[in-house]
Amino acid sequence: MKQAKKTKLTKSALGVATAALVAGGVAMHGGKQKTHAKETVPNEQDVTPNRNEIQKNLTFGEYKEMLAPVTPYIMLELILNEGIKLDKSGKYCVPYKDSRGVWTIAFGVTTTSDGKKVTKNTKPIPIARAWDESIHFLESRETYFLMYCYDVGCENLHLDNAARACAFASVFYNAGTKLMEEPSDKNHRERNETLRNLYKEYGDNITADMVRECFAKYPIVAPRSFGARAIAGASDKELADILGIYTVGGRGLWSRRWLEGQILMGNITPEDFLNLPEQSLYEFFRLMGETREVFWIGKDQDTEINMQTLLAFKQWIKNPVTHDGKTKFSGKTIGQMLESMNPTILAQFNGGKYELGDIKQFDRHPNVKSMTDSLYFLANADFLAGDYAAAAEKFETLAEKNPNNAQIFNDLAATYNNMGEHERALAAVNHIIKEIKDKSAFAAAYYNAGVARESLGEFDKALINYNKAIENGNKSPRVPDAIKRVELNKNLARQNTGQTHV
Repeated sequence: MKQAKKTKLTKSALGVATAALVAGGVAMHGGKQKTHAKETVPNEQDVTPNRNEIQKNLTFGEYKEMLAPVTPYIMLELILNEGIKLDKSGKYCVPYKDSRGVWTIAFGVTTTSDGKKVTKNTKPIPIARAWDESIHFLESRETYFLMYCYDVGCENLHLDNAARACAFASVFYNAGTKLMEEPSDKNHRERNETLRNLYKEYGDNITADMVRECFAKYPIVAPRSFGARAIAGASDKELADILGIYTVGGRGLWSRRWLEGQILMGNITPEDFLNLPEQSLYEFFRLMGETREVFWIGKDQDTEINMQTLLAFKQWIKNPVTHDGKTKFSGKTIGQMLESMNPTILAQFNGGKYELGDIKQFDRHPNVKSMTDSLYFLANADFLAGDYAAAAEKFETLAEKNPNNAQIFNDLAATYNNMGEHERALAAVNHIIKEIKDKSAFAAAYYNAGVARESLGEFDKALINYNKAIENGNKSPRVPDAIKRVELNKNLARQNTGQTHV
């Protein structure tokens, strides 16, 4: 079949449409941005070799898909740690200064998804949108990508249960890789740069072998205390204790690291947070006396997490009061806020859901031993190999079975564009926008529509779609490049038809 001229998509067609677009399972690769279905994540400590083997060989996209159910838990922890301020109606998040004096909105957001810094003049955000903004901010910090790289790159680091996933996500979110390795180490810097370049090129199609090869070329030679223990396979208690070293620079870190440690050990589950009001963790900190010893005993390598505070916390969450010990909170509880955003979110916290170790997460590939053998993987492999007809056949089969999966229809649109089947690409995009209505997939969908319109010579419509891609969060440098190219072609077309303005 004829391939699209000039606008042919490659495995880097959307490039690094920023790590921000990974939010909530959104992925970019093969010129396609995708929204993954929600699945469960392993939680059991005694993980079977088969499950570990599978997890250690997932692509980045599949890894994020595995982590998707953990995201609400992570967000709950961030809500408690980062805080939130609502208006009098309790329906809108308003800007406030955090403990460091930085303007913040929603759940720890300091830069909104449109790239603007939060200020005192930032418009209030509805609670429903706050969740999306916060996940966007979480992902723009490369949290899941860092988790993936270290998890598959370090043999003994098993982020194979929800507690570990939550704790490490919080660590990476707040400190990047600084708790794992010395920031100034050359290997550390060059490995990170290489991995980011791989992401720009392959997006979600980065494989575990690529990451392991990068770790082999730039091995960890300067681990910090936490990182050294983590990659050596230390117990959850050992890791929790050593977190106490990293509390210099503010009292907020005392309680934050303590909370991460307790979550890591499974002593505090995110369900515990549901009945807590906004800003309550800070009030608990004040109630306990605002001293480091409340959360951490000892210093340097002899740091130990204070388990007595856990007992006080468990009692306090049953009847949370402000620091004076008497006044009850008047704001909404976290559970009420989540319920007002999306009822399905709370369902993920009901009995047993926190134990995300069920191997059923792989049930949608029931006839294969590994997720990398799935039809979806084979379709992507065909796409990357340039066999678009074969890829289209597989994606069509998947689309028929999954009519509400925007990811697959974006894949179809990109594949059709490469085949020169631009009308079919537009049909796939229209299905996403008008039928599925998954807004997290619109950035890629409008880009694919722009490619189709440009290839058909419909330059005005192409510009509209490329601009809509940007409006919906597509930050790939290829989009403004496409806009410039289309405007140039418009001028050339006018010249050829004698319509050039003088």
